[in-house]
Amino acid sequence: KSTWVRYQKMKAFVLFLREVESTHQPAIDAMVSAKAHGLDAEMFEGYTPSRADEYIKRENLQPYFPGPKLYKIKWNKGGVRGCMISHLEMWKKCVELDETVVILEHDSIVVSDSYKTPFDELLHLDKHRFVEPDPDLGQEPSIQKLEHYRKGQQQLQGTYGYVIKPKTAERLIRGAYEEGLTAADMFVKDLYCNIQVVTPRAVKVNNQESLTSNRNFYI
Repeated sequence: KSTWVRYQKMKAFVLFLREVESTHQPAIDAMVSAKAHGLDAEMFEGYTPSRADEYIKRENLQPYFPGPKLYKIKWNKGGVRGCMISHLEMWKKCVELDETVVILEHDSIVVSDSYKTPFDELLHLDKHRFVEPDPDLGQEPSIQKLEHYRKGQQQLQGTYGYVIKPKTAERLIRGAYEEGLTAADMFVKDLYCNIQVVTPRAVKVNNQESLTSNRNFYI
């Protein structure tokens, strides 16, 4: 009797914008890199600012303005709203599938299998953003708390590479509807989930000059 259990590949979503041609080829490259590291990767069509604004209105979502001006400044950028709604939709997909998924953006490149390391609720995949080579390269994969704080909250450092469990996705969705929206990487915070990071990195940003840094476009 065979004892082989079919290893189910983890799904990965690669966020791109159909209307923004410059996201297409990088997203394909991201998908190819994800597949090379054993992920079942597919493209995920994100929201442009105008479609995000329609979604926000339709779903009766509100912005989260706790006080510091930074929240308002960020939320006024169309690309920030588009990014937040795109991640919200990927979280909904994660819950619908009831599977742990990897979330990537069009300018991400998967560089190792360390995303497979067991974690608690949400796992960030790049501890040393923009640092080359990875200082932890060659080490055994290990998990630690993500030490990244803004305005007194532990928050995600960029949303270009993380692993999320369905229960965590559910909690984030509830937060979006109950407490309001902000920039995706400020929205994901310790109030909602335990944020950990894996070393060595599993993902890096392929391009620092991207939609991830320029959020002022509006289409």
